[in-house]
Amino acid sequence: MIMSMCMPAAQKTAASRQPPTWKPASFWLNRHLTAHIDQTRLGHMKMVNIQAAKTHLSRLVEEAAKGEEIVLAKAGKPIARLVAYRGTGKKRKFGAWKGKVQMGDDFNEESPELNRLFEGKD
Repeated sequence: MIMSMCMPAAQKTAASRQPPTWKPASFWLNRHLTAHIDQTRLGHMKMVNIQAAKTHLSRLVEEAAKGEEIVLAKAGKPIARLVAYRGTGKKRKFGAWKGKVQMGDDFNEESPELNRLFEGKD
């Protein structure tokens, strides 16, 4: 107690502090620029400030490609979602409607009533 009274304030705070544990830069970045929210039935989403998303877009795209859903926010309000692209998986088959659609014989003929309506004549 007497020793702490004789120590300058800067030394007191330094002596009472625990040495910081080493963390990678991405830990601190994620901690301060993102927030995890649970607004869906599917689980957690990562909310990222739009400014941080501009800076770390490639990393966020990689995370989205792995299946994580990332919500982009401006001033703390969600504005967009970044999710993995999932293609249809099927290629179109040509001729799938063949024989199912029929055109009338008068398909290419002009209708006098329709022409009158388009030209604005009464």
